[in-house]
Amino acid sequence: MTVKELIAALQAMPQDSEVVMFDGPSQYTPCKVYVADWGGKGIKGNVVID
Repeated sequence: MTVKELIAALQAMPQDSEVVMFDGPSQYTPCKVYVADWGGKGIKGNVVID
């Protein structure tokens, strides 16, 4: 998913909705979004929702 696609999908949601992320069997609520300036190929320069 690209940033543009993510923004479009989020804008289609009710504005007071909470975001819950799933990572395998666990879930968490993201608290920040940033562009990775660390890591190797595949991570660096990509948007991270943490």
